[in-house]
Amino acid sequence: MCLALPSHRSRGDNAKGKYADELRGLIRDYNNDPHPPVIGYSDGHAEVANGCMKIGVGYVITIHGKPVAASSRAIGHKASIYDAEMLAIAQCLTKTARIASANNATNIRIYSDNSAAIQTFWDLKRHAAQFAPVIFRRAPDPFLDGHPERRVHIAWIPGHKGFKGNEMADKLAKGGANVPPTPIFNRTVT
Repeated sequence: MCLALPSHRSRGDNAKGKYADELRGLIRDYNNDPHPPVIGYSDGHAEVANGCMKIGVGYVITIHGKPVAASSRAIGHKASIYDAEMLAIAQCLTKTARIASANNATNIRIYSDNSAAIQTFWDLKRHAAQFAPVIFRRAPDPFLDGHPERRVHIAWIPGHKGFKGNEMADKLAKGGANVPPTPIFNRTVT
């Protein structure tokens, strides 16, 4: 697996704008490739509604720029936005790996607008949302095992910069916050 966090992500709007333009071109190239990667976009959302905390996760998976899978769910009022971001990435990778295997794809690209969550997946020390890295690290194994030509890339994407997949994941996460929580996710260990 490859982690891609641009070193300029915190150096101001000009650097972020340039990175966003480069990433737009890269995604356009992927979508026009005859053997495109399977691309997943994930997001988490937190809001207070009627005095209650609502936390949602969402992701969308695309091939050739067209959605092939999506998910939107609540994870309970005791979770944090960080739990949501971490779980969204882990669930997105899990589903993307299944779709990539079924389509004989050789590359997976996962995009999240939360660089701290991405970095935490490689942090072996105790931290919030500890369960998500376990899911995340195991998710690509069936896709990668026995296939040295296959690759998984996890990268930061600037949020709210007009990336269609990222905007879709954001809407799904917001929608997920407003439904009853999935029973298995209505509590958190952090």
